[in-house]
Amino acid sequence: MFCLLNPVNIVSCNAIIFNKFKHLTMSNYNEIYEQRPWLGQYSPGIPANIDTNEYPTAKVFIEEMLEKYSKNPGFYNMGKWLTFKQVDTYSKNLAAYLHYRGLKPGDKVAIMMPNILQSPISIFAVIRAGLVVVNTNPLYTPRE
Repeated sequence: MFCLLNPVNIVSCNAIIFNKFKHLTMSNYNEIYEQRPWLGQYSPGIPANIDTNEYPTAKVFIEEMLEKYSKNPGFYNMGKWLTFKQVDTYSKNLAAYLHYRGLKPGDKVAIMMPNILQSPISIFAVIRAGLVVVNTNPLYTPRE
């Protein structure tokens, strides 16, 4: 089964940021990895690295972080904040809806939306439901 989510009919793991690099090879991986300017934006106490042995799946990681930081502001867009608790609640509801619609673990869900508040909700919901996130660019042309 295949599902397409977009901001109109909703109530979209980590990627390598290539920056100026055209491609990633094993020989330049460390060079790219060491240039992480976004770390300067992290709040005190936020680790620069995640111990992947601590979290067996992305779902476990997401659920633990949403619980741990539930009272904190989580996402901001266009003058509105969502707390991690709100994202937790909304993504659980959307995950349940996806199951209700008949999607089964392993099914792919295309998420086509810009970086808005519905994006993390959708991505987390798809992962929580055991589905596969397929991010698509809303600026794709029909040919693409």
